[in-house]
Amino acid sequence: MAQWYRKSATRWTLTAALGIFAGLGFWWWTLPPSGPVAGAAQTKSDAAVPGTAPAEGSVAGNPVAVRYAAAFQQDAWDDVVAMTCWMQQRLVRVQIETGSTGARDEARARLLDRISDRRVEGNLLRPEGVEDQYVFVSGATVEPIGFDTGRAGLEQPTKNRTWMRVTYPSRRGALRDDKGIPIRSITVGVNVSTEGLALKANVIGNLDIDWESISYDWNTRSDSSTE
Repeated sequence: MAQWYRKSATRWTLTAALGIFAGLGFWWWTLPPSGPVAGAAQTKSDAAVPGTAPAEGSVAGNPVAVRYAAAFQQDAWDDVVAMTCWMQQRLVRVQIETGSTGARDEARARLLDRISDRRVEGNLLRPEGVEDQYVFVSGATVEPIGFDTGRAGLEQPTKNRTWMRVTYPSRRGALRDDKGIPIRSITVGVNVSTEGLALKANVIGNLDIDWESISYDWNTRSDSSTE
């Protein structure tokens, strides 16, 4: 009986802690942004499909999604951890299960190492996705172009999804497809929970990929670099 009570109490504590943390995350990340996304547009489309031209005077997507992209571009890894739903859930779970602040700090350090890793071999867009740090890179233009209700069935209820077109300035720093060919531009979606956190929507990485949006049109640029 005592063992059952301890397990029940632990489950209740975990649920409550996750709810409190998510609420704090929503409050924190809906504050005014500290800096703009490189090249981000100030408008968005009201259409529910990616690739639609921005409408003049409309809102530039969910500010959480815009900040999420900016954090990667600025190497603001602490912010990325704070904004990502599954990472926050993991840290809370480690804290509760171990009762150790040290264990939580170690788990957080592992997450920071993971999201800041931009080794060349990881820079490939595969059918199962790609880690977000290879999509939102410094120097790329990130433009919110679409806004919809997002995907159902993710780790938390989805409030909305912001579609963003990412355009790379050169082949050298561009995301590559699974054949290693540098991509000129791609449209990706960030699902934001009702609690204001970025949700995981792919096997690898957190982004929805609009596969039909991928462009290799480097001939429109004066830059002729191939690497």
